[in-house]
Amino acid sequence: MSKSHVKIVEPEVVEDIEPLYRSLLRAKGNPEDMDWGRAIFLIGAGCSQSTGIPMAGGVAQMCMPRLVDIYSQKEIDIQDPNDALKWLCDNDVGLDKSWAEDPNWADLYGELFEKHLQSDGEQREIILKAIKKGGDKINWAHICLGELVSRGFVHTVLTTNFDQLVLRGIINTGVIPVVADGLEALSRVISNSKTPQVVHLHGSMHTYNLRNSKNSTGETQGIFNYEGMMYGLLQNCDVLVVIGYSGGEEGVMKLLIEAARSFPNMVIYWIMHEENYEKLSLNAQVLLSIGHNKFLMTNKDADEFFIELMERLKIGVPRWMENPMEILIEGALLIAPPKNEEIAKKIDEYKNKLGHLNNSCSKTIDESKDNLIDISTFRLAGESEKAFLRIKDISKTNYELWRIQAEIAYEAGRQKSNLDYLEESKNSWKESLKLTNDPIEIYKAQLGLAKTLQLLYELESNSAYIEQSVKAYRIALEVKEFKESNIENWAETQNDLGVALQAIYGSDASLINEAISAFENALQQFTQEKNPKNWAETKSNLGGALQKLGELNNDTSLMERAKDAFESALEVYTHERFPKDWAETQMNLGSVLQKLGEIKKDVSQLEKAGNAYRRAIEIYNSKKSENWLWAMSSLGKVLQTLAELQPNITFFQEAESVYQEILNVYDKFNVNEEPFKGIEEGLRTIKMKISKINSKAD
Repeated sequence: MSKSHVKIVEPEVVEDIEPLYRSLLRAKGNPEDMDWGRAIFLIGAGCSQSTGIPMAGGVAQMCMPRLVDIYSQKEIDIQDPNDALKWLCDNDVGLDKSWAEDPNWADLYGELFEKHLQSDGEQREIILKAIKKGGDKINWAHICLGELVSRGFVHTVLTTNFDQLVLRGIINTGVIPVVADGLEALSRVISNSKTPQVVHLHGSMHTYNLRNSKNSTGETQGIFNYEGMMYGLLQNCDVLVVIGYSGGEEGVMKLLIEAARSFPNMVIYWIMHEENYEKLSLNAQVLLSIGHNKFLMTNKDADEFFIELMERLKIGVPRWMENPMEILIEGALLIAPPKNEEIAKKIDEYKNKLGHLNNSCSKTIDESKDNLIDISTFRLAGESEKAFLRIKDISKTNYELWRIQAEIAYEAGRQKSNLDYLEESKNSWKESLKLTNDPIEIYKAQLGLAKTLQLLYELESNSAYIEQSVKAYRIALEVKEFKESNIENWAETQNDLGVALQAIYGSDASLINEAISAFENALQQFTQEKNPKNWAETKSNLGGALQKLGELNNDTSLMERAKDAFESALEVYTHERFPKDWAETQMNLGSVLQKLGEIKKDVSQLEKAGNAYRRAIEIYNSKKSENWLWAMSSLGKVLQTLAELQPNITFFQEAESVYQEILNVYDKFNVNEEPFKGIEEGLRTIKMKISKINSKAD
């Protein structure tokens, strides 16, 4: 299937966890009533990566030295995967020689298991070795997923992984789910089961027959058990959350696509680690094009995503981790009383030991350490105000404690739009800077201070705040060590500096030029392919600065560059994926086109400006918001200018209609304030012009 033969409609990108949070709340069940909710999570290899378990491409690389050993009959020892692949391609063992030039390890994975590592025993040995690379560890993503299952947020977890991390994450909570990890078990998966379910779509590390090869994973779609299972599950699903998965397995994706066509309004949130949407498989893009309610979240590491979600749900950390003895004590209470007196004594002894351990856990050993643990608990649960009250009471004599207080106060201030917390954050950042000489920490503290001051400015419009913010950004960017160690964050800070400068530069050409330089510095690192969102945002910001300088100097060449920047941003900011950013950029494009049209008396530029405003109104029209008002007002003024340049009753009538609609919606306003200024007068002028044109026609 090629992209040219499929209509791809890009899903809307959501940057805030809030919509997903609300979907999960609506899908939540009550485990006490054996109701485990109506949400399903589909987990891919990306969820296990932070444990050290390699993804498909990594497994393929592991296989290379082994295959050289086999095909050379142990005469050659090559441990480097690339060198081993080159040897295999050169020695005609059945691998296409093109693999050696530019290996796509993830695609090679399926071919290796299809043609070279075919026996069940051999495949199981390789998978077990790959899983063991994780050192039997479990990561935060699976720990949190288990807690969401135990609380009735998630009914079924589907996984393409062979590891047992999903199962371990759930069992840690004291819940024992039903597990389907082989073809024979799929017919028993129930769409509205009274028990949570874990479904290994390709088998697990304990399955006798794994499904690794390209053909076997592709055959998934043709197996009746899979079809019935997937259809039944999704029919009773309120929200499907896909995370750590690129959609590479043909069979799984075809089943999801068919189910989505049957239920086109099914809510899907696809969480991806990369920023570029096109990194998803074509089948994943097709799935997200079907019907409505398909959303994409980019730049989300699995562990970080679950931290954010658990914070929004006010859970923070799992109950078993907060009180590790609780599950053990509950389990002890479930032991049936034996008839044998000696066994009964041992059970009582076990319960007594648990009681003593529980008492020991509740005793305070180190008050300051306990406070920091409590602070972490509050922060993870989104309780920043409680966290601040706790750290405020701690005597702070080092950089680290002041940094933590600054971060917590900023979190509380941002959540509540509270100036007092933000002032605390500002002062704490300043105190932290007195106690460190480490360049990286200085960078972080200056950056934290800059962001706090910027938010204070946004809430209070005090120019002193934004001027201090600009100063802090400048100091941060002077730290060369950070640029060398984290070039993308350095680029983000350049963009942030430019945005802060835009708030204060007014008609100061030197500050405008500094902002332009900051945006151009950021664009030296951001690329459309790798960082599409950051690239588009910075392009749009650059366009605004270029337009401002162009208007200041009456320089149309700068305005043309601004137009090009806005049009570039719209290559990423599409109507489907980023509707709000798309509308805002259309407004910016309309503004610069309008200015160019007015200066050059160019009707075509003005008509393009009007079309840009109309496109923005597509997004704003339903809300009659301030954005709608600005877009309508701008459209009316462009139409009025067009009518004056090229006397045409159609332009006058369109302008009259736009102005009248504004007055119908906003019947009370101050006509001396933008964007109302000139509307009533413009409407009177237009009506007079129309009257004259009609009189001449008569």
